[in-house]
Amino acid sequence: MQPWKWFRENLLLVLTVISVFLGFIIGFIARLFEPSEEVIMFVSFPGDVLMRILKMLILPLIVSSLIAGARQSRDYKRNVASSATVNSVYSNSTHTADLCTFFYRRVRIIHCLKNPDDIQFVVSYKYR
Repeated sequence: MQPWKWFRENLLLVLTVISVFLGFIIGFIARLFEPSEEVIMFVSFPGDVLMRILKMLILPLIVSSLIAGARQSRDYKRNVASSATVNSVYSNSTHTADLCTFFYRRVRIIHCLKNPDDIQFVVSYKYR
């Protein structure tokens, strides 16, 4: 395999690794100049926003995935045993998706009630 072809196929990976190394180098060089508290606050703000968003999103997604996986394996065993049609599998999947969406929305609401400072970072969602 030619190296340029590999780089083109894995461009996102290559750019991510390069960005991490550049971040370390820029961080170590910037530390030598002893930046003020104000500069540190401006530089750290995007990272703080990202961490808040990840904290708000990752736990509900993991739990929803676990619920969906458990439900799907149980439905699969039942449908294989009774040779159910594709429609019943589809309806079970949509029911599971509805349950996960319900759970995810409720967790977001609870998070916003517990942490009112994070409400500005919640993306609005129009209910269907």
